[in-house]
Amino acid sequence: MIRKVLSFDPKDHDKDQAREIKKLATRAGIQAESCQSDEVKALARTLTSNDFAERSAPQPDGLPTAALTEKHLYSVLKSGLLNELRVSEAESDKSHRAIRAACSSRAFYMTENRVPGIGPLAAKKGDHVTVLLGCEVPIILRPTTNGGYKVVGEAYCDGFMDGEALLGPLPDFFKAVFRSNSKNEWRWSYLNQKTGVFQAEDPRLGPLPAEWSVKSHEDDELIQLFLNDETGNETWHDPRLTSEALRKRGVPLQVFDLV
Repeated sequence: MIRKVLSFDPKDHDKDQAREIKKLATRAGIQAESCQSDEVKALARTLTSNDFAERSAPQPDGLPTAALTEKHLYSVLKSGLLNELRVSEAESDKSHRAIRAACSSRAFYMTENRVPGIGPLAAKKGDHVTVLLGCEVPIILRPTTNGGYKVVGEAYCDGFMDGEALLGPLPDFFKAVFRSNSKNEWRWSYLNQKTGVFQAEDPRLGPLPAEWSVKSHEDDELIQLFLNDETGNETWHDPRLTSEALRKRGVPLQVFDLV
C-alpha cells in the first residue's frame, strides 16, 4: 500500500533538476550514506525506471550506466562532490535525461514498506501497488466503497519489475536484459553472468510439468514455444505461470474485482 506520494518535477536545467532531486530525497527520508548504499541504488533505479545501458543488449549509447547514475545522484544529494567522484559532464547529462524521460508527468511514491516507485500523477495515499497476472508492469489500484478496485495506472515499483513478487529474486549471477534479434525485435532474456550466455527461460521456474515440452523455433533464444505432448496444443504462455501452478508454488494470489 502507498504510504505517501511526493510531487517531483524533473527540470530541463541540470541545476534545477538537482535541487528537485535533493528536495525529493529529503522529503522521502532517503539517507545517502554512500553512493553504494541501498537507498541511493534504489533511488537511481526508481528515478530512471531502471533503464540503464547494461540492461539492454546491445547497449544503447544514450543511456547512463547504473554505477555512474548512483555516483551522480550521490553527488547531488551531498552537493559539491561531483569532481571528487569523477562523474563526467557527459555522464551527468545522460543521467539527467534518463530521469526526465522516466519521471515527466509522473509522481514519486513510497509504500508502507519504504519501497520507492514512480506512478501516475493521480496516485495517492492508500492506493495499492499490485502485480497482476498478464500485465508486464505493476498496476496501481484504488479501493472503492463497494469493495471493488479502480485502475489508477501503470507503475514502476523498485524490486518488483522482474517477476520478484511471483517467483522471488533472480539468482545472484543472473540478470534480466532487454535483448534484440536480427529483426530488431526486443524481449526480456536472462544473462548468466558466470558463463556469459543468454537464455529465454527464467532460471527461477524449475522443470516443466510432465506433459509439457519446449518446441524449437527460429527465435527460441528470445522466446519459448511450449508444446503439450498429450493434446498437441502449442502456446507462448508458460504453463508454470498459470494461477494454478503459482498457487502450487505457494504464491499468495489475490483476486481483485475491477470496476
